[in-house]
Amino acid sequence: MNDIARKMQADQLIRMALQEDITSEDVSTNAVMPTATKGTVELIAKEDGVIAGLDIYARVFTILDEKTEIDFYCKDGDEVKKVTKRLKELEYEGYQFEGAEGTVELLIRKTIGKYKPFFKLNHFKTIGENPWNNDDFTSTALINITVDGKREMTAAEGDGPVNALDKALRKALEVFYPELKIVKLVDYKVRVLDSESTTGAKVRVLIESTDGNESWSTVGVSKDVIQASWIALVDSMEYKLIKDIERKAKAYF
Repeated sequence: MNDIARKMQADQLIRMALQEDITSEDVSTNAVMPTATKGTVELIAKEDGVIAGLDIYARVFTILDEKTEIDFYCKDGDEVKKVTKRLKELEYEGYQFEGAEGTVELLIRKTIGKYKPFFKLNHFKTIGENPWNNDDFTSTALINITVDGKREMTAAEGDGPVNALDKALRKALEVFYPELKIVKLVDYKVRVLDSESTTGAKVRVLIESTDGNESWSTVGVSKDVIQASWIALVDSMEYKLIKDIERKAKAYF
C-alpha cells in the first residue's frame, strides 16, 4: 500500500470515528467555538514511552477545519520520560492538570530546558487590616521584582489579600510588559486537599485568565493559600507573555 492509499484509509477511519461521536451526546465533540476564538488541546502522557502518530492526531482537526493551525512542542520519536516523571511528582503533591493548560505548558518548558523566567521576585508582603472604626476589612500587597537588572517596587489595595497581590503583580509587571494590561482574572477557585488538617490543610488554587481573545487556566498548590495563589498568578502572566512571543514569531516568519 502506497502513502496516498494509506492516507485515504486513515482519513476514512478518522471520519467514521468523528461521525460516531458527532451523532452521540458527547459534549466536547459537539462543542462549537466562535470563529474569532482560539483553543488549545493538551495530550498528557502519564506513562513513559515514545511519541508516535502526531500526523494522525493533526489530521483529526484539519478534517474538521482545513484552516486549523497546529503547533507541536514535540515530535514523533521523542521519549516521554522527564515530563511524565515531573507530572507524577506534582500530582502526588496535590496538583491536578486537567483544565490547567497554562501550567502544563510551562511545566513542559521548564522540564525540557525551554523556559526563561520573565522576572525575578525579590519579595512580596500582604497585609490585612480591620480598622476599629470601620467594618470593612482591607488588604494591601507590596511587591518588589527585578527585570533585566531593573528593580520595580509597587503596592496595591484589593478586596482580600489575593486580589491585592494580583493587582500589585500586574502593576509591577506592566512597567516592563505593557501587553499585560489587557489580562483579566475571570475565575478563582480554591479546593482543600486534606480537610483533616483543618486550617493547616494543603489547598489547590485554579485561576482562569483572559486577554479578551483567548482564555487559559493555571494552578498552584501549597499549605498557604496566598502562596498557592501566587504560583497560579505567575504562571498566568508568564503563559500570556510566552504566547505573545510565539504569535509575533509566527507572524514574522
